[in-house]
Amino acid sequence: MKRGLTREDAVRILDEKITSILEDYGVTLCWETFINEHRLFRNSYEIYRFCAKRDFYGMCYDFSHIPDDQDQIVRQIREFKDFIFVYHVSNREKTGEATEKSLNHIPIFSEKGILDFHKILNVDLINPNSSLVLEYRKEFSRKLKEDLELLRRIFNQ
Repeated sequence: MKRGLTREDAVRILDEKITSILEDYGVTLCWETFINEHRLFRNSYEIYRFCAKRDFYGMCYDFSHIPDDQDQIVRQIREFKDFIFVYHVSNREKTGEATEKSLNHIPIFSEKGILDFHKILNVDLINPNSSLVLEYRKEFSRKLKEDLELLRRIFNQ
């Protein structure tokens, strides 16, 4: 966040200035779950608490940027379901390095992925009024069409 602007100031600006613009245009602003201490909302729970109290705000749940394990993710998307309007869907893998960094935005059904999207993308867990966006690294773009067809089969059963 910009120096000199506190989180409280930013929330006040959103409440006093931005919300009325969103309302005038019938637009919802979605906050991506990009976890970082320097962001307005530092984790998915802060985004949820902000959105749950206000109209015209929602969450964009990005699976590649949530450091939690699968069970925690399932709990979150169940809890936040009514406020998630966009899902950025991709998997991540452990690189095996000592730093334990993940390679993000790999195909959702990749054997190297640490998340099981057959379980996560349960029709009962996903907000039916939301959008699913396959978000892959450029080198995996050839898998987009194949995975889109798999998703269509999952959700049209």
